Amino acid sequence: MSEIVGPVARLYILDYGLFQVHANGRVIGIPGFLIQTAGGQNILVDTGFPIRYTEDAEAATLADGLEVFGRVLAMGPENQPAPQLAKVGLRPEDIDLVIMTHSDIDHVGGIADFPAAPMLIGAAERALPAPRYFGSARPMSWPEDVEYQLVTEDMTLCEGVQVLLTPGHAPGQLSLLLTLPET
Repeated sequence: MSEIVGPVARLYILDYGLFQVHANGRVIGIPGFLIQTAGGQNILVDTGFPIRYTEDAEAATLADGLEVFGRVLAMGPENQPAPQLAKVGLRPEDIDLVIMTHSDIDHVGGIADFPAAPMLIGAAERALPAPRYFGSARPMSWPEDVEYQLVTEDMTLCEGVQVLLTPGHAPGQLSLLLTLPET
């Protein structure tokens, strides 16, 4: 398991775009998170949609068969992890650990962009043959050049970051409980 030195120093919310769910018309933001520790480490939580959605969201949605679930409302190149990280002066290679909360397309689309960073993921999620998402016309593959660190029980990653197994929405769903410094 990667050694992360806490406590948590800062939390950033990253903007990966907007999605509308057809079932109820609900519009949801697609967030990612950057956790910085007092030890100078950077933890990225989720990686958003694949880059093809920033190039032509409608075509990518149709090609993936995702239109049965919803549609992308707003997503441009600025909504990818690298430009979001650049807003706080970081590059993908500055990431020390990627945490995947689950493997739906809007959470794992950029995992291949972080091959140098170990990936923390629920063991039940990684046991799936491929990342799962509602459209299956173009299934994604698990990158082979990533060091996967599997979560099988609740754990403390570092001071201020608890990783909790919360299956339901996805079989290996992870949730994070953060204790932030007072600001």
